[in-house]
Amino acid sequence: MRATEVLGDVSLKQVIQRQDPFRSSGLHLSDILQHLNRTLEPAKFKDDIEEHPEFAVLGLAFEECLAHALSLMVPGWEKPGEFSAEGIAMSPDGFGDPEFAGVDEFKATWKSMPDEAQDFCDHPKFAHYHRQAKSYCRVLGVRKVRFRVLFLCGNYRPSLPVFKTYVVKYTALELEENWQLVLSHGRDMGVL
Repeated sequence: MRATEVLGDVSLKQVIQRQDPFRSSGLHLSDILQHLNRTLEPAKFKDDIEEHPEFAVLGLAFEECLAHALSLMVPGWEKPGEFSAEGIAMSPDGFGDPEFAGVDEFKATWKSMPDEAQDFCDHPKFAHYHRQAKSYCRVLGVRKVRFRVLFLCGNYRPSLPVFKTYVVKYTALELEENWQLVLSHGRDMGVL
C-alpha cells in the first residue's frame, strides 16, 4: 500500500469564502462584530479566519448538519434568510420552533466547556457569542436564545467532544445596550 499527498485538491479558503446565495452584498453584522471583537480583545482575535480555515470549516459543517436535522425533526423550525435593521444584515442560525419563542444559535468551539450553565453567560470568553445573539434577539423582537454548542474538547479532562444546549434570557436593557454598542462601533468604523 502506498499513499501520495495531493496538492491543490480543495482549498479550504475557497470553501469558507464560497458565495452563499442567500447572503446579500453590503454590510453584515459579522463585519462589525469581527472588528469590535478585535478592538475589545486584540490578543484573542488577532488571527484572521483565512489564516486557519480549518476552524471555520468545522463550524460550518456542524451548523449545516444540525440545521438539516432540526429542519426534519422540528415542525416549523427553519434556517431563516437574512434580516436587516438600520442597514445591517444578519442571519441567525435558526428560528421558528413553536415550542421556543427565541433564536437558535450554533457554535463549535475549542473553548473549554464551563462547569456551570451560568458560567456560559458570565465568563468573558463567551462574550462575543452573546453580542451576536443579542443583536439577533433585538432585531427579531425576542429575548431568548438557545445556544447549541459542540465543545470539541469538552472540559479537557479528558479531551472528548461534549454537546450542550443552553437557553439564555436577556433583559430588554441588555438587548438595547448591545445594539447601541454595535451601531456606535459601526459608525466608528465608518460603515454606518
